Amino acid sequence: MQGTSLKEVRRNRWLSQIELASLSGVSQSEISRIERGVAEPTPRSLGKLMSALSIREIYPIRDPRTGETRHVEILETIDSVGKDGRHYSIKRFDQGYLVITKTTKEKQNVVD
Repeated sequence: MQGTSLKEVRRNRWLSQIELASLSGVSQSEISRIERGVAEPTPRSLGKLMSALSIREIYPIRDPRTGETRHVEILETIDSVGKDGRHYSIKRFDQGYLVITKTTKEKQNVVD
């Protein structure tokens, strides 16, 4: 999770850094450093923050227009096998769907 993602999710849940610190057990100063991009969360801190924010999964998505990568919260995942025998994961997030074709390489297609 990138700092800007953490800040966005925290604000969407109407939480201050102090409130998130209280819920997660991660210090407010560490949350601030993560949100400013000064520090990366440790795996333990990341788990605590995701638990406190009720986030089950985050996934990096690269914007083909800008080349910028952002992390989105996955709300639902559906795995299936297509008629062509390929395995697919459909991941729903707040702005659309991400379809991942599982072959020898993972292919990402964002569907609005």
